[in-house]
Amino acid sequence: AGEKDVKFVMIDEVQDYTETQLIVLGKYFSRAHFLLLGDSNRQFGKTPQHLSRLRRSLPQHMARALFLPVSF
Repeated sequence: AGEKDVKFVMIDEVQDYTETQLIVLGKYFSRAHFLLLGDSNRQFGKTPQHLSRLRRSLPQHMARALFLPVSF
């Protein structure tokens, strides 16, 4: 089950996703690499640790965190 031909998945506004949603996407696209884009300053009603938990929702080989210190 799942999509085997997809190599990359990009998710924008990842701070609006739940851990469960990312776990499901990670299982469905089990062979893909993920690019998660989010803004820790736009986490309305969520804890500051929300983005860190989201990143840990996917296996390490599927997602890696890069933090940009400047917003444009």
